[in-house]
Amino acid sequence: MIYTERRFDGFRTFELSGQRLIIRGKRSFVSRFEFDIDLTQIDPLVSKIWTRPPHFNMGVIMIGIGVVLAGIIQMCLGDFNASAFAFFVLVVPGLGFCVTTLRLVEFAQFKTKSGTVSFDVARSGPSSSEFDSFVSELIRAIISDGRL
Repeated sequence: MIYTERRFDGFRTFELSGQRLIIRGKRSFVSRFEFDIDLTQIDPLVSKIWTRPPHFNMGVIMIGIGVVLAGIIQMCLGDFNASAFAFFVLVVPGLGFCVTTLRLVEFAQFKTKSGTVSFDVARSGPSSSEFDSFVSELIRAIISDGRL
């Protein structure tokens, strides 16, 4: 079974085959990766988290810095053009980041038997409607050798 997720910062493809899970992906401008996970080492209990992409926080910071900087330029220099430039260079893109990453993304988090997070799967992208069935298949594959 194959599950594909696409988020603001990249994509991942999960390929489930028996007791193995292969995760391939790319983070925008940062890295490409491929992991091969032995599911016999994974705890079948799943944690759920809902979080926004980190770009949301970056957008909020850009808005704050842009508003403060534009205000300082306007008050100290009285230069409307420089103030407007600072506003549009920081606030408008920051607002764009906030709007495009506003929605919380649900993650199913899988841990090793020792409790360390091994991998997660996000309800995002072209396969998001198959998220629940994919997570169920993963759990079935983890417990399929009767270890519970």
